[in-house]
Amino acid sequence: MSAPATRPLPRQLEILQVYRGVASLLVVLYHLTWWGGGRAYLQLPSWTPGLPPDTPAGLFRFGHSGVDFFFTLSGFVMVWGYAAHAGDVRRLGRFFWSRFTRIYPTYWAILALTLAYLVTHHGVNDGALGRDALVRGTLLVGSGPWQIPPSGTLPFELALYVFFGLVFVLAGARS
Repeated sequence: MSAPATRPLPRQLEILQVYRGVASLLVVLYHLTWWGGGRAYLQLPSWTPGLPPDTPAGLFRFGHSGVDFFFTLSGFVMVWGYAAHAGDVRRLGRFFWSRFTRIYPTYWAILALTLAYLVTHHGVNDGALGRDALVRGTLLVGSGPWQIPPSGTLPFELALYVFFGLVFVLAGARS
């Protein structure tokens, strides 16, 4: 009896783009209709397709679960893409560099624009201009007050990357 034929796993899973879109949509709808403790920035019109006319503005308050969905997808994608290299500590630097270049340059550009706004508009978020807050905001460590409020989840994502990197090291120590 011959062994079953194995074929390499596909490099990309197209369905992940659909899942990312769903997660993004959930987060956007949450922020548009609920962010601010129930104070809706966008009142859904009564003619919104698929929604009854008396739909409350907080309909999408569960949309924050899109962030959790993103974390789950990130974990899956990292295991999918790097599992074959677990224990190869030489790849660890490239892994961390790719995470760094994916997050920090864009974040720092938006942070610079946000800080320029905060400096010129006193009273908007003065707590975010303190020295400690600036260090935490620049490095994405600790907790707020964040200059860019949605960035509060990025430290958790960075912690996930460090944990995943430790899996590389620990898997290498076992072999």
